[in-house]
Amino acid sequence: GLQPHSIDVADLDNDGALDLAIAARGDNAAAILLGNGDGTFGTVTGYPVGPGGPGGVGVTGPKNLALEYFDDDGYLDIVSANQDNGTAGVIISNGDGSFGPYTPYATSYGTHDVAVGDFNNDDRIDFITVPWENPPAPNLATLWLGDGDGRFSSPTTHAAGTSPHGIVAAHFDNDGNLDFATSAQGDSAAIVRAGNGNGTFAAPVIHEAKSGGLAHDIAMGDFDEDGDEDLVIAAETSDELSVFFGGPGTDFSTYTPYSVAEEPKGVAVGDLNNDGHRDLIATSVVAHYPDCDSGAEDPLTFLMGDGNGNFSPGGSINVGEAPFDAAVADFNGDGWNDLAAPSWCDDNVSIYLNLGTGGPIGSFSTESGVATAPDAPAAPTATTGDATATVNWSTPASDGGSAVLGYDLELEDLTTPGTTPFDVGLVLTKSVNSLTNGDSYRARVRASNAVGDGPWSAWSATFVPNGAPPSGTFVDDDSSIFEADIEWLAAEGITSGCNPPGNDRFCPDDNVTRGQMAAFLVRALDLTDGGTVDFVDDDSSIFESDIEKLAAAGITHGCNPPGNDRFCPEDNVTRGQMAAFLVRALDLTDRGTVDFIDDDNSIFESQIEKLAAAGITQGCNPPANDRFCPEDNVTRGQMAAFLRRAIG
Repeated sequence: GLQPHSIDVADLDNDGALDLAIAARGDNAAAILLGNGDGTFGTVTGYPVGPGGPGGVGVTGPKNLALEYFDDDGYLDIVSANQDNGTAGVIISNGDGSFGPYTPYATSYGTHDVAVGDFNNDDRIDFITVPWENPPAPNLATLWLGDGDGRFSSPTTHAAGTSPHGIVAAHFDNDGNLDFATSAQGDSAAIVRAGNGNGTFAAPVIHEAKSGGLAHDIAMGDFDEDGDEDLVIAAETSDELSVFFGGPGTDFSTYTPYSVAEEPKGVAVGDLNNDGHRDLIATSVVAHYPDCDSGAEDPLTFLMGDGNGNFSPGGSINVGEAPFDAAVADFNGDGWNDLAAPSWCDDNVSIYLNLGTGGPIGSFSTESGVATAPDAPAAPTATTGDATATVNWSTPASDGGSAVLGYDLELEDLTTPGTTPFDVGLVLTKSVNSLTNGDSYRARVRASNAVGDGPWSAWSATFVPNGAPPSGTFVDDDSSIFEADIEWLAAEGITSGCNPPGNDRFCPDDNVTRGQMAAFLVRALDLTDGGTVDFVDDDSSIFESDIEKLAAAGITHGCNPPGNDRFCPEDNVTRGQMAAFLVRALDLTDRGTVDFIDDDNSIFESQIEKLAAAGITQGCNPPANDRFCPEDNVTRGQMAAFLRRAIG
């Protein structure tokens, strides 16, 4: 999202994988990235926490989020601290990692951070916010009490120090009542207020950072492992993390500063080297904010804890530009905590996986970023057998940053149109059976990962299953009784095939149209004269030239006597019409003695008998062959036989 400021980690959809929730100020939204469990994340989805929408800078301006179960349904909900309109925005989970519309709650101008917990001991979750801009912010925290159904009421305000910037809530004095602590910029201090258990608090206790650095962010953890929560503040103007150790009650007077990189804005807590002790991570902006220098990087500084309250330098790594926050969690489930850092200037979040070498220097991967769906694999290849094909493919060039989980295969029959899908799992080959020998097929594949399905590959080259290797020019005439005639037709250049541009098929059982017949006869007889006949219905036909040459030779007169101004190029040719075409083309005159029993009423009876006398036809019902079937359509295979007998 635009201007990501803070980051929180939790399982938002209850699938066992950690997800990210980011306060995206420039989008006025909580930006959600659902985890895949392998250190990668799905695409970002923004859920508004106030008015303004994407790009509406200065309208709502969420700076920080807090996650809790506001309605007790078992799914984490979100509350945002909205700096630009002085509200908190509550969005309730839908139970699948998505969230409903926001409900605003008035706080105060400059609201910057929010903490959650049960402040009045009614077993319902409340939230408390702090503003930092002063004036006009009144330096007061605003507490809203929850009703357990996701709604809040009865706001009260409480002193929180001068220009409070961050807030945390915990049982600091171990009396069973929830307390809160703030990082107060104007006081250069941690301000602690003990809870009374009824939504009110004892007087503030101020713990100053001795260096006087402006207190920006605040975090907590038991750094000396004595059972009491400790506090740490990012002191941005003194370039240090100020650690305050908890003592009796709300006493945090024991203080130790630790130097970090320039201008630390945020602080995170977690065990980076798996030694069981809490470490500290400071996020610095190194003066890039707010101008944002394109291509610049800022550091995360590590301080390694020993469990006794001491920290030693652990080096640093560079991340994106202007990281205000960081999160520590095991994103890929390998038992080692990883890092996530949003970049205000780069509008993204960077993920660094822990390599488990005990560092942290040298222990984190380069930025892994947010996963996408895999690239498309290269076009597959296929080998064929008897009614079978084996399709093979390779892995995609990129898995999108998340391991490929499987492949989908789609097989298309080009002869008998239809597609068949296959979920083939995590393999790179698939044998498909029960295909139709002689049909043309093609295949494509796509890969999927935890993010989703990638794009389809390009289609494979066309392949044709056959019981035996195809012979001759065409792959689909081996079982045809007209194979020899078809191959002769191709050898004479009278046909090229039926499936341009490949033209590896003849389609022997398809019907012949009048336009196609014109082309066959023109090529067979080598007709060249276009003549002057112009039919009104062939101007858009690819066979127009052939039709006009056929008419010029007197082989056709048209299809609509007596006008005969039309040719009907898309109509199928009947066997009777074929007889007429050939008799005229070959100038046959002898009627012979053959007498078919089914042509007496045909207008083509004379032409049929002349065709039989020339030996070009024997009939349509072998072995008797006492019928010609003059009204039947002529197939391409039959036409090949007629032409071969006529001129071959």
